[in-house]
Amino acid sequence: MAEYPDTQSQQNELLNQPGTRPEDNVFPESITIANTDGQIELWDYSSSRAVRKGAPISGEKNLVYLNLRSRYKHFNIGQTGSSWDPYSQWESMQLAPGFSHYNAWNHYPVGLLPSDGTVATGKDRTSSSCLGTLNGRRHLLKDGRMEAYNIYGLTDLPAADLKTLNRSWNFPPAIVDVNGCLSPGYDQRQRAYVMTRKSERLSFGLNGSEENPVLNPCFVIRGWGGASPARLKINGQVKAPGPDFRQGIIRDTDGTETMVIWVRQQSFQPVKYEIH
Repeated sequence: MAEYPDTQSQQNELLNQPGTRPEDNVFPESITIANTDGQIELWDYSSSRAVRKGAPISGEKNLVYLNLRSRYKHFNIGQTGSSWDPYSQWESMQLAPGFSHYNAWNHYPVGLLPSDGTVATGKDRTSSSCLGTLNGRRHLLKDGRMEAYNIYGLTDLPAADLKTLNRSWNFPPAIVDVNGCLSPGYDQRQRAYVMTRKSERLSFGLNGSEENPVLNPCFVIRGWGGASPARLKINGQVKAPGPDFRQGIIRDTDGTETMVIWVRQQSFQPVKYEIH
């Protein structure tokens, strides 16, 4: 894929259940684009082509938010350097006039025949609608393959309120004052701080700030050395295991145990962690 710069690594797809058209599942202002500062712009799909409403926002437009007619909305976040391209609805409307303002195809996701490009002309089966593509930043691997990173999720928050998640992933706080382990820092592919245990007790800090917020951090600790659970202190306070402090052990490819810790937390200040 790395040899073909126009190759897409993802699309923002709307799936329509039998008995529904795209209009039944998404609002006319179907897409919200947001940047890393939480500014937003709306894209209207009520005509044959998507049209931006209002002035464009500046900065990194790397968050796409699908305005579904539901409590929870789908979103995806790309790395800084990603770019949004809306998808024209005109081709499908020409082939099935009067059915929908959106493109609608029924070769995916439940087509039984190799029929790529089959336009839906009715509501008798599941259809899909492509509203656009977030072109991610591509990473060329040594073997010729390509990687692109995204966060996908569902939320009942407005798009602007995903600013903290966006910044915590694209501009993660630095790990500092590391003791008892070795750490190369933040791995964006895992959305985690990776470290290798070198002693029974580990301690480190995250330099949280408004620009580099701490949000639900994850720690992947290689060489854990057994099946014993982790004990955690945050800023000197013991954190009890539960919904806000989850952990588990996985077996790494070399047979050793790796501890994975997830913490429900938001901070715009430096935070200190102790693990043993």
